[in-house]
Amino acid sequence: MDVVELNICRLLLKKSLLLMFLFVTAGVPKIYATVHSNADSLIKQLSDIRGTEKAKTLLKLSTCYINSDDRRALHYTVQAYTIAHSCKDDALAALCLIQQGLAYNNLGSYDSSIQTLNEAMLLHHWAPESPNLARLFTTLGIANENSGHTDQALTCYQKAFEIYRKSNNYQGIANSNLNIGCLFSRQKKYTEANDYLEKALSISLKNNVTISLGSIYNNLGVVCDVRNQKEKALEWYTKALEIQTKQGNKSGMANIYHNMAMIYCDKHDYEKALENQKKSLELKLATGNREGTANSFSLMADILINMRRFNEAEPIAKKALAMASEGNYKVVEALAHKQMADIYHQQGREAEAFKQLLLTISLKDSIYSQTVSEQLSEMQTRYEVKQKEQDNEILRQQISLQQAKEIEQRDSFRFLTFIVIATTAVLILLFILLRVKILSMRKTKRLYDQDYRLKELELAAIENDYRRMEAEKRQEATEKTMLLQKLETEKEIRKLESENLNARIELKNKELTSLSANFINKNETLGRIRKALMNLRRHFKDGAPDALNELLSTINSNLDYDLNWKKFRFSFEETHPRFFDKLNDVVPDLTPNEQKLCAYLYINLSSKEIAQIMNISLSSVNKNRQRLRKKLNLPPEGDIYAFLSNL
Repeated sequence: MDVVELNICRLLLKKSLLLMFLFVTAGVPKIYATVHSNADSLIKQLSDIRGTEKAKTLLKLSTCYINSDDRRALHYTVQAYTIAHSCKDDALAALCLIQQGLAYNNLGSYDSSIQTLNEAMLLHHWAPESPNLARLFTTLGIANENSGHTDQALTCYQKAFEIYRKSNNYQGIANSNLNIGCLFSRQKKYTEANDYLEKALSISLKNNVTISLGSIYNNLGVVCDVRNQKEKALEWYTKALEIQTKQGNKSGMANIYHNMAMIYCDKHDYEKALENQKKSLELKLATGNREGTANSFSLMADILINMRRFNEAEPIAKKALAMASEGNYKVVEALAHKQMADIYHQQGREAEAFKQLLLTISLKDSIYSQTVSEQLSEMQTRYEVKQKEQDNEILRQQISLQQAKEIEQRDSFRFLTFIVIATTAVLILLFILLRVKILSMRKTKRLYDQDYRLKELELAAIENDYRRMEAEKRQEATEKTMLLQKLETEKEIRKLESENLNARIELKNKELTSLSANFINKNETLGRIRKALMNLRRHFKDGAPDALNELLSTINSNLDYDLNWKKFRFSFEETHPRFFDKLNDVVPDLTPNEQKLCAYLYINLSSKEIAQIMNISLSSVNKNRQRLRKKLNLPPEGDIYAFLSNL
């Protein structure tokens, strides 16, 4: 086996390991059954159950076939989703979509896998620390990684890591580090890969998490293997094998034996390589992993070819070819065709070898195209060398004929016939090669034309988007200008309304002040008249005349302070509505006289004016002001007007 083919096998193995271990260790819900032997009993149960129970059973059944028969797993998962969706069980339907996405991924339909998993993300309202949400991110990371979207894959793995970290799920934390390490390994960032894998190993050992320990050891071995640290890789594989054997994980054991066989191939120790590969093959047959089994047959055939045991290698390679063709495993199928070509070439069956090489080319697999083209070039060179040898032999025979005229005409005719047949074969071969080259060039031209048309469409779309954006910007600028103008207009209106309101309030305050002044003047005048009349009444010895008493009564009625207050309060509330309600909300225990004092102070009346209106002394007004400050929680010199203005 050459270096290119070994790297291809390692790539296939790393892919299968990644899918297997991430699925097993990603926190699968308890409703899943993972034992393949349960499949028959689950199928029998389907006829007796309905609704969500049937959907759950179908989901368990699909789990039995994940990684061994993914088409069947996908079939059961689709049925489960249909039933769960019809029952409006979004949580179960989302789990079915996760399983469906994993099956698509295993089948190589990575775009379908990503689309399905995104639907699962939107279908159900996931709890922030849900283990199923972490499993969804992990599976989505696998699909993105396999489709080449490594940045999105890394983001998904990191989101899964955060969910596991917040819930202290050490198994999930270890698995997330394992996934990121495998991703870096795939990107050939082996230092970063080794760091994350060692983190996963440290967490697993520290917290006694053993489920994914075998996978961690195995992937550490893969990193050492590709870094050409073969002995260290064997140490890691040996530890991984011990863990997988204890856990009874046949799939894991099979892959590790496969890895060890490839290392022994690199070391040219083909006996040990064959021994390990036989063990891997037995385990893969037991687990029903058909792609892995086909890959194992292919590697075993390579080992036998390197041991030059071609007769034994031929039936093994045919088995790999049959299984790969049946399962549509293109990479393994291409390898098997090439192995058959090598076997036929070593057996001297050149025509059949060339046919196998042409079949290899027809698969159009990018992984093998360069290697197969080189092999075809070598085969063509061998034919050209053989043709030259034949030409030289013809020339020698012609010289021999010229020197020996006794050679019979019959031998000359056979010789000429041989020349014609050989030349025809060479011409046919050259025609086939030319035809293949022409078809390849035509296909390349079609692809180039398609790419050119796609780029023209993309440029047109970009230009349309640019024009639309420019129009939107112009419209947005227009709307912004109109909005600013509207805001300015509204601001001016509010300013005018505010000025008008202030003017009205100022006018009302003047009216209240004028009213208060009238009350003061009236009360002063009537007070002086009453005092004079009282002095006059005391001069009458026989009693004051009735007219004088009636006049005093009239003056007293006009000095009714309550009536004056009611008139004042009515005018005051027109100017300052809800003033007394607000005052009562702030200081509910004010007396009526204290409320009057607040109103007079609010319109800036002096203490002297307040004393005349309320018919009390100036000192009483000052005392009332001090008591009011205490109730308002103001200091002795506090500004009562400022307090009232802030109501």
